Amino acid sequence: LQNMGQISIQLYKDNKGFYYSKAAFLELESISNGNCSFIFEQLDFWFEKWNKREEFILHASKNWKTETVPYMTYVLSEYGDDAERYIEYIKGLQEEVFIHGDFTLDNVKKSGEKIIILDFETAAIGPKLWDKTTFVYSLIENGCHNLGIELFNYFKCDKQMLECIAAVRLAIAKRKNKNITQRDAAYYFIQNMKKER
Repeated sequence: LQNMGQISIQLYKDNKGFYYSKAAFLELESISNGNCSFIFEQLDFWFEKWNKREEFILHASKNWKTETVPYMTYVLSEYGDDAERYIEYIKGLQEEVFIHGDFTLDNVKKSGEKIIILDFETAAIGPKLWDKTTFVYSLIENGCHNLGIELFNYFKCDKQMLECIAAVRLAIAKRKNKNITQRDAAYYFIQNMKKER
């Protein structure tokens, strides 16, 4: 994506020696001309392997129904708008596959020549599209609307799930009093996405 001019990335080093990326997105024209189809296919391939590999499933650290759902219910009840609608939706989701639970750009880092994924504290057996939709949300939150929409369509994400993730992340931001403006903008952008997307 960086080579294609869709993303500008800066690497930083933390106190443990890991490099982490901060992506400054470039809002370019829509990429529906197919330039990113190979990247999308690769993402889809790895998500599918991730969801089905037994070693991941055996190490899921949380229970979706007894830990993740109650936490999201709490933050939505205390800090969210239209909380009841989102809470009902979350409670109706099925535990289907291994999910990272917080698969955003901030949790993808570089160590030497390897790309590593961090922050598995919310890993669980959860809804199938959760990680893909969270990744799409992460793109939108960082201002890469065109790429987010393209990937949303490619993954056949559920708009209600995307709205729910946006609502939960905005509620968490309000709870922590951090990143509220950025997440508020993402929430309203997603609310106004056309239904066919």
